[in-house]
Amino acid sequence: MAVEQNKSDRVGLPVIALAIWTAVLLIAFFANRGADVGQLGKLFGNLGGAQWFGYDGVQESVMGCLIAAAILVSWFGLGSFVMRFISASRDERHSHILEILLSVAVGAAIWSLIWFFLGTLGLYAFPTAIASIAVGAILAVVGRERL
Repeated sequence: MAVEQNKSDRVGLPVIALAIWTAVLLIAFFANRGADVGQLGKLFGNLGGAQWFGYDGVQESVMGCLIAAAILVSWFGLGSFVMRFISASRDERHSHILEILLSVAVGAAIWSLIWFFLGTLGLYAFPTAIASIAVGAILAVVGRERL
């Protein structure tokens, strides 16, 4: 019986700690808010003052998906290029999907560093983005045999 009581005490402690942490975060959030606190009803009432669905929204969503796909291809391209220079052992249980995901992750990390340094140089602009996606796409075409 005492063992069961100790187990329930250990389970309750993280819940209490989480509740206290949540209260601290809520207090910090509301202490630093301005006049917009309590205006959530107006936000949902207006919701931009336009239609919820329409051709423009669908068109912009499709364009956003295409841009996201281009960025993903760019990540894969740079990542597969870099992964060529990193030796990895392959055995009979080699995961091809893991290799692709690792290439995408490495490419995303390197592109993040590149964009950080481009931003510090003041080159964080639309033409630079198009050029970097083009370079990544070319590298993806070169690295397509990994698919």
